[in-house]
Amino acid sequence: YSFGDSDRWSPTPVVANGLMYVSEGSGRVTALDALTGDVVWEHERSFPRDISISMAYPRSRGVAVYEGRVYWGTADSFLVVLDAMSGEKLWEVKTGDYQEGSGHAHAPVIFDGKVILGSTGSDHRARGRISAIDAETGEIVWTTYTVPGIGEPGYETWRTTVTGVLPLGGSPWHTASYDPDLGLMYMGTGQPTPRNRVLRGDGGDALYTSSILALDIKSGEIRWYFQVLPGESWDFDTAHESMLLDLTLDGQSRKVLVHTSKIGWGVVLDRVTGEFLYAFKTG
Repeated sequence: YSFGDSDRWSPTPVVANGLMYVSEGSGRVTALDALTGDVVWEHERSFPRDISISMAYPRSRGVAVYEGRVYWGTADSFLVVLDAMSGEKLWEVKTGDYQEGSGHAHAPVIFDGKVILGSTGSDHRARGRISAIDAETGEIVWTTYTVPGIGEPGYETWRTTVTGVLPLGGSPWHTASYDPDLGLMYMGTGQPTPRNRVLRGDGGDALYTSSILALDIKSGEIRWYFQVLPGESWDFDTAHESMLLDLTLDGQSRKVLVHTSKIGWGVVLDRVTGEFLYAFKTG
């Protein structure tokens, strides 16, 4: 089956109850019969004329399926919920401002009855955020920003007294991971804005960009962080999905998180505490 998109083609199909769901960055979700390839339904979204402002356009990495519904994060910063069998739109909720570059290009994921969505926009002027949205009602349960506001922890790492540039960027533009036993979800973050560290005030780490964050699923509180690349200046962000494993290290069973990113190294962390265990070369 040939889809309409010809640029930034990056989806992962999701199959549930005999249907295959594929999202397109140009604004379409298609449900195919997984056995025959026949189109069962299509849902097409009408984007604003200036949608190219959004960093999420024109790409879409997939959807989530939960309790007979399809959850789709859009380039114009909405969570759209469709009936999984008919494609009928059930509801939608606004999550940000696409005109700042923000939007959703990754597949949402549902943990603890909450739809977890990050955002794009680190190449523009968006402030990175992670939102948890009630999967039944559409209520935004909590929002956690990935760069600090004035006076918040980590603000001093931006050297804003030198440049006057407020912390922006740190967009978590990929899918999260979750440990239900710990009640923690894990999400990587993108590069700081401005990207060039001299423009930010040379020398600051620019928290919590290019980092791995562990958040409390109930409240969104950051329990720990590990910054893979302090003061990042080369678009070597770490906004990629992590793998959660149980490994035996030195004869001891450890709950670990494995994260690989653009720097050519993978890191292995204790996912309970964030302790660095070791690194391995990937490229």
